[in-house]
Amino acid sequence: MNITSKQLVCIIGLQFSENTPYPEYYIIVHIDDTYTDTTLAVNNKVAFFNEKQIKLYLRQKCKFIVNNKRQLLDSLDMVCCLQNILEVIEKRNEDNGAFILDYLNTCFDILQVANIALSDANKKLLYNFADHLTFNREFGSYLDENKIDTQTVIDAIYWLTGAVIFNSFVVTDIEMFGEINNAVSEYLCTIEN
Repeated sequence: MNITSKQLVCIIGLQFSENTPYPEYYIIVHIDDTYTDTTLAVNNKVAFFNEKQIKLYLRQKCKFIVNNKRQLLDSLDMVCCLQNILEVIEKRNEDNGAFILDYLNTCFDILQVANIALSDANKKLLYNFADHLTFNREFGSYLDENKIDTQTVIDAIYWLTGAVIFNSFVVTDIEMFGEINNAVSEYLCTIEN
């Protein structure tokens, strides 16, 4: 990966339970001036940051100071809450906020970075589901028309989530920034709020 142009940094919060008021982990996606997005990864493993490390990384590498949790939350471009997504699917509600679609697309991008292929069955199921949600937020009739059981979709999303977690690592200390810097060439960060 050779990043030479000015980039926008997108911060995505990952929240696995709605019982936790804040995301447990954060990922960083760089978007260059050709709108190509690159998730921070080292050796095909996506970098998950905890709150402390994301603040340090943003301060040191992007010259963006985040002093408190509220400021960090306000800086997020998206929060993916797995439990909320699964509940919407289970209840067959509409994906009004595009939460399911955003989660699927984020996971697809991560798997691409990690060089992991979905099984043919899961790939067809999830990509077709995402395609449908791109143009129509109501999905109950889509599942009925295609004879897709709600549990089948939930199981595929569990598999997708597991693949993402398995192909990631948690940045635990500042020394790991060196590994990330070796994986990502010099760049300039800009934050748009």
